[in-house]
Amino acid sequence: MIGLGFEPILLGNFNGGGAVVQPPVNTVPPTVWGTGLIGSALQGQVGTWSGGAGIVFDWAWQRDGADIPGAAGTGATVQPLTLIAADDGAQITLRVAARLGTATATAYSAPVTPSFAGPAASPGSWKLTLGENVDMTPLDASRAFSGLALSFDLAPGSDPLPAGLNLSAAGILSGRPAPAGGPLNIIIRAANPAGSATKTLALTVRPADFYADYVGQNYSLDGTATTSFAAMHGFSRASTATRLDPLGAIEIVAVDTPRFDHAADGSALGLMVEGATTNLLVENESFTAPWTLFGATSTPAGLNLRGRWGGLRVASGGAQSNR
Repeated sequence: MIGLGFEPILLGNFNGGGAVVQPPVNTVPPTVWGTGLIGSALQGQVGTWSGGAGIVFDWAWQRDGADIPGAAGTGATVQPLTLIAADDGAQITLRVAARLGTATATAYSAPVTPSFAGPAASPGSWKLTLGENVDMTPLDASRAFSGLALSFDLAPGSDPLPAGLNLSAAGILSGRPAPAGGPLNIIIRAANPAGSATKTLALTVRPADFYADYVGQNYSLDGTATTSFAAMHGFSRASTATRLDPLGAIEIVAVDTPRFDHAADGSALGLMVEGATTNLLVENESFTAPWTLFGATSTPAGLNLRGRWGGLRVASGGAQSNR
């Protein structure tokens, strides 16, 4: 019969002289500090350890007990951790492993639970004027708020957006508004998991310089809107001018001549376009006498030069200059 016997075996770490190497002892746990708000940084410190010189520290930031990729290092200095949306509501800790030779001890900080800061609206008034039936330049409403992970909508009590406009969840206001109106109180709300904030946009849709919807019976000219095409016949310019007649000749157009050409029954023939190059003024040097051109006579007091205009000045002796 064969008997097997074993001598006791001591498991441990030995230095060169054969003595067991004891791991470092954590006397003050690792610490973490900061606001804990998403977007800010947490600072960390490895704590206090005993065990002699030569201790090496390996540290790692953890989210819910698992090391965060790219957030670990070696040394007594802990690099800050910038909190991201994934950290919201999680348990963030700092794990520190202290090595002395091959003996290691590990300690953890108390957990920190990050959260978002609530949105805040910028101070001051907010106004926007758009053109009727004109594509607007998209407006980024997020610039009127601070905060992270914001989503946007219209708050309760807001006036509805004009037809043709849209506010995306990302806060982009875009589209082609109609009809004209306002100012409207558009209350834009920004929200994230921590709360919400609102800001009122005073939105005005200005009537189009020229717009004709013959089906919907909506018309506008020079910012004046109407639902009657017959009424639009009365829209007129505020100064004398010239235009081409049906035969292509230049004719004088008196003050308050309707800008639209139309048949006797009211049907539209189109807008009379008056180019600046056809606006013609004729005067003598002192401009005290009436003048006649193509059978139409005007006196100096009859000229009304409001708005944009251009013309040709004819001086005595045949000299002429642009006006």
